[in-house]
Amino acid sequence: MAGINFSGIASGIDGNAIIDATVESKKLIKKPLQSKIDSNKLENESLDKLKEKLLTLQDALGSFATFTGQAVSKNIVVSDENKVTAAASGEAKAGTFSLDVLQLASSGRVTFDSTFASVDTKIAPNLATPKNITINIGQGTNQDTFEVEISSETTLSDLARKISDLKPGKISSSVVNVGDSSNPQFKLMISGAETGEQLGSISVNVDPEITNQGIFSSSQNVIAKNARIRVDGIGIIERSKNLINDVFPGVSLELKQAGNGISLRVNNDSDKTTKRVEDLVTSINSVIEFVTKESRISRVNGERGPTNEFGSLSKTRVDNQLVTSLRSILSQIKSTGNSDLPADGSGRTVFDPVLVPADIGLATGRDGLISFNKTEFQKAMSNSPDKVTNMLQKLADKVTSTGGLINSYTTFDGLLAQTKKSNETENDSLSNRMLRIDDNIEKQRQYLVKLFAKLEEKTGKLNSTSTSLSSIANLKNS
Repeated sequence: MAGINFSGIASGIDGNAIIDATVESKKLIKKPLQSKIDSNKLENESLDKLKEKLLTLQDALGSFATFTGQAVSKNIVVSDENKVTAAASGEAKAGTFSLDVLQLASSGRVTFDSTFASVDTKIAPNLATPKNITINIGQGTNQDTFEVEISSETTLSDLARKISDLKPGKISSSVVNVGDSSNPQFKLMISGAETGEQLGSISVNVDPEITNQGIFSSSQNVIAKNARIRVDGIGIIERSKNLINDVFPGVSLELKQAGNGISLRVNNDSDKTTKRVEDLVTSINSVIEFVTKESRISRVNGERGPTNEFGSLSKTRVDNQLVTSLRSILSQIKSTGNSDLPADGSGRTVFDPVLVPADIGLATGRDGLISFNKTEFQKAMSNSPDKVTNMLQKLADKVTSTGGLINSYTTFDGLLAQTKKSNETENDSLSNRMLRIDDNIEKQRQYLVKLFAKLEEKTGKLNSTSTSLSSIANLKNS
């Protein structure tokens, strides 16, 4: 019936205005439903943002967890970095050790004695048929064998390129000038790309028909070697590479040159650990501030008087429960310790105090945010590094472990996902109600259209009859 216009010509009643006003009044019942849908959508958007902040917090806390061994950052001081450089992760144990670098790991190398005046010289111009050079890289089960073909047209640079292309990262070849610019003498050098006896050893076999051409019959060979270090209290250790990270837990060594009496000292890095904890507190406060802001209910004075303005998370408790749990964990963590240990040799009771959050500079302020006193933290790091480590690990384990606080909120079927799903289910139900309301409104519109159509029709007939009667009456009177 859309498009029909009832101007009230017959009845004098503006049917369109009445129908539109009636429909608009019916639509008002949808307003609170739409408002609830919009509110649920905003809540879900804020829950997504909260999840992002929790995942950021999980990353910040994760490195402190027990399984990472990174709770307290470490640094390492080497007495002679010309011979050894080192790096220490949080897994490294504080202490000092010394070592001697007896030998660096190296790769094997073969340099042929034959010399050539140019890299573009054909190395075996009289060779009747192509022949091969066989190259063996590595030893035992780690050995690879390659063959490269030489023909009468092969130049020195061609051969070097062919060898390097056999298996990049495993073998390489180059042409070196052992002469000078006025009298160049180029030799072919073949090298293993990896170090150590098992992977870096190299041997070359030249087909006799090639050596019969007067080339590659002799060579200078460098044997691949393993790195060898002697560590005080342990003995001699061999590795295939100069980068060694499996001798001392959390310590990586890079050998530079041979040398004796090299000392290495692993320290707790108080400054770096303090910065990490400071960043962690910032991340925790970011979560608390977001929840506080989005849960706020504000009193706003408008044209129609004061009204309540609700934050996007003010109608759910899941965020507040999260913050309450987080603060509870923070307040309850304690280090290991015991004031009732067996007596020492003097017969006195050994006192081993337990550290609490305040002892490492953590406290909750009146605004609900976590404060961090760097001076107190560094003091605890200096006096009781193991206990500080223990506290940070406990905090990280409780909050970030599988089944921990953050996980219970952020997993696929966690509390945030459940709340979002509940909102989405409610929105689906509300949307269906609104569709039914629209359907009913449309039916009422159609009913009113028909009603006014009949009204106009009857009014028109009545008007026509009235006109006819008036005409008859006028005729009689005349």
